[in-house]
Amino acid sequence: MFHFFTSHPYYAPIIFADITSMGSNAGAVANYGVGIALVISTGVSLPLIDKLGRIKMLALSMAGQAVAMVGLWLLPDAGYLSIAAVFVYTFSFGFGLGPVFWLYVPEILPLRMRAIGVGVITFTQYLFNAIFAAAFPVALEKFGGVVFLLFALLSALGLWYVLTRIPETAGRSLEEIEDDWRAKATAKAAGKTGQDS
Repeated sequence: MFHFFTSHPYYAPIIFADITSMGSNAGAVANYGVGIALVISTGVSLPLIDKLGRIKMLALSMAGQAVAMVGLWLLPDAGYLSIAAVFVYTFSFGFGLGPVFWLYVPEILPLRMRAIGVGVITFTQYLFNAIFAAAFPVALEKFGGVVFLLFALLSALGLWYVLTRIPETAGRSLEEIEDDWRAKATAKAAGKTGQDS
């Protein structure tokens, strides 16, 4: 859902253009700078995924995104501070949500529906990516910096969900994860049967 900002940095060239010393190169500096930050943050994250765990990396990622979006909401025309917020957001995304999402999705799906599940999730992710990318410039023009408050709230909601609803999968085999899901489903079914009787 948040990938639109790093894939289509509409706002980055705008705030980079506010730094007069960049002149007509502001758009190129913004696009290349955001891209480089994304590559570096992803490279940093890869050796840490199993050491820190999926939940911690996702939580750090979404917390960083939320802070950066609040910064852009409160200080949309703050020059270098706004640029720093863009890079904090990009680095946060590339550190956690970007790479961990694609690792986590196949881990939590049962083997019998992994292929179709990954396909459906990938399609849905890119569908929303396209919708957000298309809607972002229009929303920014109409509502201004409030758009970033919405993204901050979405990141905060994602942080809450990660911390309260999803299981850690680091250091566990796919078979172990699937056995846990089966055990929970069996316990839930047994509990429901007990209530019915």
